[in-house]
Amino acid sequence: TQIDISGTAKGLPDINKTFLDLNIKKLYVTKSDILVAVPKKSLPPSIELPNVINAKGNFKGSMTDFNTNLNIQTDMGGAILVAAMKGAKGKESYKADINLNNFNVGRLLKMQPKLGRVSVKANVEGTGLDPKKINAKFNAKVLSAYYNKYTYRNLNVAGTYANQNVSIKSSMPDSNANFALDAKVSLAGKYPSVKADLNLKQVNLQALNFSPTVLSAAGIVKVDLKTADADYLNGTVDITGLQVVKDAQKIDVDTISVFAKTTETTNELTLKSEILSAKIDGKYQLTKVSNAIINEINKYYAFGEVTKIPDQRLRFVVQIYDSKLLKQFVPELTVFKPSQFYGLIDTQKDSLQIKGNFPQIVYGDFKVDTTVLNISNDNNKLAYGLTVKALQSPSIALFNTEISGDAANNLLGVNIFLRDRQRKDKYVIGGDFQSINKDFKFTLD
Repeated sequence: TQIDISGTAKGLPDINKTFLDLNIKKLYVTKSDILVAVPKKSLPPSIELPNVINAKGNFKGSMTDFNTNLNIQTDMGGAILVAAMKGAKGKESYKADINLNNFNVGRLLKMQPKLGRVSVKANVEGTGLDPKKINAKFNAKVLSAYYNKYTYRNLNVAGTYANQNVSIKSSMPDSNANFALDAKVSLAGKYPSVKADLNLKQVNLQALNFSPTVLSAAGIVKVDLKTADADYLNGTVDITGLQVVKDAQKIDVDTISVFAKTTETTNELTLKSEILSAKIDGKYQLTKVSNAIINEINKYYAFGEVTKIPDQRLRFVVQIYDSKLLKQFVPELTVFKPSQFYGLIDTQKDSLQIKGNFPQIVYGDFKVDTTVLNISNDNNKLAYGLTVKALQSPSIALFNTEISGDAANNLLGVNIFLRDRQRKDKYVIGGDFQSINKDFKFTLD
């Protein structure tokens, strides 16, 4: 550690009365120095300290009324902070300019190699620290940011925060991630509200390393959510003018619409698109639906961790259409007859039912006729069945195939029937899965 600081300090040890006037010519510390000085477990486990910190600058004032100019260099990158604050509690005013130069945020947050170095210039100016009374404006420009093996460039963000309303304008002219966003968020109510227009001018998912093949998209997204809480959702999301380029094929997609309505007694969520439509209604919390399904299955077979949640009640219907778009996305899919899933979950009545019906699918050389799924429960067991009338390919032909069984007392029975055209059994396999402390034991009958 090397320290070269001159100045005065008054009011110590009471930090609320302390006044500092410091000229920091050099403050050089190492990671090991910091770890010795700070209490154990005081640093979050998700944070990695720089090996070396070398700072210089000045600080004049108290903890709530000050001016400072700091230049901090580390082996992770550099940061410059120019900031000022003054005013009594509740009437604070502040101003800050922040500059990160090629800073390895990924290493700092222990997110390497996914996240890497970031260069950004930002400033904020405003009054008030109480979220209900803040009146501020902010600007930021991300000069570069490395994520998922790609360096994004020139992200601009500007906005205001006043009367618990946030207004944001953002854009990025990056050739592979080009967009413009205009959003307004209100935090004044019990639930936040969001109104936003997003113009996706060009997003190249292959260049951004999210797709191994050619895949890019452009379109308009409009969001109008009166309440933007996943468990109390009201509003609409519409995607229009969507154009997808997949493997050099240009695909125009019809409007995709999501509608949500929630009251104290009911929930409704619908999705409409060219490929499928879906509707969920009842009284449920979206964030708890998966827990409800797992909890129901666990009454018969230890499938996952049980989570205590309020009662959930919902019905759902999913219709999958024989659309041109589906076959454009999956060229090998030459035949697809309209199909559906539907069911209900009621944790209060201990009821779980899921049904599915796929009349015909032809994928490449594979032809599958009449696939039916049934899952239902009673007080003692959870029964399931999957039947396929015919599965044919150049190398295989199966008819009236069935996989069925039930779950009870932490045993999952499995029966597989392979039959001929006359529904006579050719091969039969049966057994039981037993769940033992997150492991599984299979016994063949």
